[in-house]
Amino acid sequence: MIEGYLGYFIIRPKHFGKSLMLDTISEICEGKKNKQLFKNTAIGQSPTYEWKKYAVFKFDFSKLNNESEEQFELALLNQMKENCKKYNIKHRESVGIMSLMHDMREGVANLKNGYESRAVVLIDEYQAPLNNCQNKNKIIRIMRHFFCNLKGKAMVLVTGSSRFGLADIFSPAHNLFDATLYGDLKYYYNGFKFSDNSEKKVYNPWSIIQCFSNNCIKPYWDGKCLEQYEELTLNDVESVSCAFQDPIFSACCIDLNFDTEYEHITSKSILFQTGYLTIIDYDSETHMYTLKIPNYEVKTLYLNHYKKLKEKKKKDEKLKCQAEADKKLVVPVGKKKKISKIL
Repeated sequence: MIEGYLGYFIIRPKHFGKSLMLDTISEICEGKKNKQLFKNTAIGQSPTYEWKKYAVFKFDFSKLNNESEEQFELALLNQMKENCKKYNIKHRESVGIMSLMHDMREGVANLKNGYESRAVVLIDEYQAPLNNCQNKNKIIRIMRHFFCNLKGKAMVLVTGSSRFGLADIFSPAHNLFDATLYGDLKYYYNGFKFSDNSEKKVYNPWSIIQCFSNNCIKPYWDGKCLEQYEELTLNDVESVSCAFQDPIFSACCIDLNFDTEYEHITSKSILFQTGYLTIIDYDSETHMYTLKIPNYEVKTLYLNHYKKLKEKKKKDEKLKCQAEADKKLVVPVGKKKKISKIL
């Protein structure tokens, strides 16, 4: 949020840690005095994060009265004033959302004690006022007005437990980035790394294109290149573990670049070269690679592929048994069974 887009929104189910996440971000924004609290985390160990100090304005929309348009706007203005009070920001008393937002921005710009000139705004349960609401359109109008005044003026993170009303509310604040979508795309399609020199993981371009073309996040990659290695997939321990677990493998350079006889090929070689495993780490001292399944799309595809092969093998074995049984019923040529004549 601080180093990228100005605004994000994240949709997660209730009791999924959204409020805790906002509290954590609030503590991070306190700057260097809280750095020690995060010493064992990624941000605490980051060599680039600067631990700047930001004013944080927190809003809990689940606590706003939505019985009427007037009560809702008054409750929202009161939360805005409470945020001003936290930083001793002077504001006009009888003003609307736009004027009070202006006072908040001016106040942040004039804060002492090392605060940055731009505030961080954290909004929890944005959709709550629309639940059991008799004046939905009027409430949406006020919310649109509020978010429109945030546009480009602060770093914003909005959370909610559903997308209801999302398009109606956020169309003016089009600079908000859907971190939910980004997380889903990353979970499904990211994770590929084909060299120890690669600094970043890459997405499967085919799947991303299909995802946006079809407007649906689901597995698209066919992964048919594994079909010719049917026996190895079914019988190799490492291959089977990929279907039901999320294993990590060690491999040498020969495993990754195997190009000789098929009889000596390993499952790691096949799975890496066909895209089912990818590099996650490399040890320059031992020259060993660490491999794992790159993402959910590949994991799902491999499990389905394994199940189909198992079903096919079962069917083949059943047909084989049936053929053997049919063989026994066939009377050999030249041999006749004695038939007792019934008198």
